[in-house]
Amino acid sequence: MSGKIDTREFSITDYDAAVEIWQRVEGIEIAEGDDRKGIAGFLARNPGLSRVAMDGSAIVGVALCGHDG
Repeated sequence: MSGKIDTREFSITDYDAAVEIWQRVEGIEIAEGDDRKGIAGFLARNPGLSRVAMDGSAIVGVALCGHDG
């Protein structure tokens, strides 16, 4: 780790790295709607809200954020 974590907007191009993280975390279930198409739709409905945490060029965290209205 570099010691400095930055964040940026989550892009669908980050999907594979996000899934790798989710698969390593005990207790996180990847549901049917969490496929690439489902996440792309979620990001389109909630633009600019979801983030990835970056350690240099590596994605080390993901926060999916949305709203219902």
